[in-house]
Formats: sequence, structure tokens, C-alpha cells
Amino acid sequence: MSERSSGELFLAFLLGGIVGGAMGVMLAPAAGKKTRRDLAGWIKRWLEEGADLYEDGRDTILEKARRMSPAGQSPKKAYEE
Repeated sequence: MSERSSGELFLAFLLGGIVGGAMGVMLAPAAGKKTRRDLAGWIKRWLEEGADLYEDGRDTILEKARRMSPAGQSPKKAYEE
């Protein structure tokens, strides 16, 4: 039996929770149109928050790379040299 990393296990649980939650919402006794509209709103908010987190992380990493590169060169240029 192969060992799985804790990251893979966490991702599996997270994905299972998301799918389970979405299925629960879709099978809830609310009207179908309202449920789909609510689900679409939740997904849109999650995607926006994910994009914000991605941009913040990218900016942080680029700033740290810029500080580490010689004389404030762009990280890409320093890497290419």
C-alpha cells in the first residue's frame, strides 16, 4: 500500500466537502431556480476570493524575490543571468 502525503489527503477531504455541500444544496427542498441562483452566487464569491488570494500570494512572492535579487532587478532578469 502506498503512503499518501497529508496534502493529498487534505485536498481529498476538501474536495469531498465541497462536492457534498453542493449536492446538499442542490437536493434541498427549496425551489430549483432559487437553489441554482444561490449556488451560482456562492461559486462566484468563492472564485472572486480565490482570485484575490492568488493575486495576494503572487504579489508577496514577487516582492520577496525582488528583495532577494541583486540591486532590485526584476526576478525574471536576475534568474536569466
